[in-house]
Amino acid sequence: MCSTTCAAGYYSENSTSTCNPCSSLCQTCSAFLTCTACSSGTFLVNQTCVNCPSTCAACISLTVCQTCAAGYNRNSNGSCIAQCSPGLYQSSVSECSPCSNLCLTCSNYSACTSCYPGYYSANNSCYTCDSFQVLKPDLTCATSCPVRYYVDPNFRTCQPCPYDCFTCDITGKCLSCNEATDFRVFNNQTSRCLPKMGYFDNSVTISVSCPNNCLACSSISSCSLCNTSYYLNSGTCSACPAKCSSCLSLLYCTGCLSGSYLRIDNLCYDSCPERSYLQNIICVNCPYSCLSCSSSGKCLSCSSSDFRSFSNGLCVPNDGYYDNQVSVCSKCPDGCATCSSFQSCSTCKASYYFNTFQCLACPSNCQQCMNANSCNTCNSDYTLNSGQCRVSAASSDSTVGLPIGILMGAAIGGTISLIIFCIYKKCRRTEPKPILIKAE
Repeated sequence: MCSTTCAAGYYSENSTSTCNPCSSLCQTCSAFLTCTACSSGTFLVNQTCVNCPSTCAACISLTVCQTCAAGYNRNSNGSCIAQCSPGLYQSSVSECSPCSNLCLTCSNYSACTSCYPGYYSANNSCYTCDSFQVLKPDLTCATSCPVRYYVDPNFRTCQPCPYDCFTCDITGKCLSCNEATDFRVFNNQTSRCLPKMGYFDNSVTISVSCPNNCLACSSISSCSLCNTSYYLNSGTCSACPAKCSSCLSLLYCTGCLSGSYLRIDNLCYDSCPERSYLQNIICVNCPYSCLSCSSSGKCLSCSSSDFRSFSNGLCVPNDGYYDNQVSVCSKCPDGCATCSSFQSCSTCKASYYFNTFQCLACPSNCQQCMNANSCNTCNSDYTLNSGQCRVSAASSDSTVGLPIGILMGAAIGGTISLIIFCIYKKCRRTEPKPILIKAE
């Protein structure tokens, strides 16, 4: 039979007079979940045992440790931390104990390893500079800070300027820049030291040079402006065509080198071509009718292959051709001496008459006519008779006598030819051969 007094970790059940186990978190209890004392690593809150923080080996609350877990030190506020706070050092009993006055860190109470701002370490102790001095980054005292540092008036220490400044004020604004070594220039609007032309900011003091032929860039692979004779091509700078001082692409110059001129095809050449003249550095097209011209647009010469002739500073169409608003004149229709277009004759050639801007052929043998039925003058050997061109009498007689003369000439020529033939063949009369009679 069980005793009414139970062992640690058990409680007495009155109804059965038995000892039952407490909750695993309880060291002692009056009921299963009613703790009266807690196991190690827990603490009692309202008769319940709650786990300590993981950094504590034993605690009295969530924020106050009594002892610390392995690898942790008990801080002055009762928390367990991996490394002692500034001004404390780790003692031999895993406690963070205070350093001597002015020490930021120490290896023991009397051995300072670093000091609070405004103090410097010497002989394991911390000292301050004189009132007229400042503490430099090398922990020595001086009357002023070196370049790239400003004076912190609260601690009289030298604090680093932003990376782009050569000198700066307490707010971090640059006061001056070092163009010679940092390749930076001062910007009045922003009070920053910006990379000079041809360099970019890589978040370090010294600016980085842009790629070849870049005047401005944001990185080693991203140009935004190119040198003379180069153009921007997908973030890089490519060479312009020959003799270009500036361009938009390999096929489009916007300026030419000295001694070269920009033609209409947007490329640069040593001289202007025919049918153009030089205006500043650009080859400007002459009027379409000119072979060469002055800067005022007057023609100086014309091309015969354009069917044009020079007249008072103009290249006008030759007779039989008209101006079709292109260099080479177009031929007028048949019969036109002059015309203004292919559908509009102005004057007509001989043997043609004018009829509603057309030149139509005169009747046969007319040299000039008013219309298709009325001649004005006739060709030679024809006589004008009542508006018609008829064969003249003298021409008719000569026409009738012509066959007789031809026949007589042929007869005489034939006789002469026969005589010559006979002489050649030694022509003579043929004599009869003798008849032979056989004797009886």
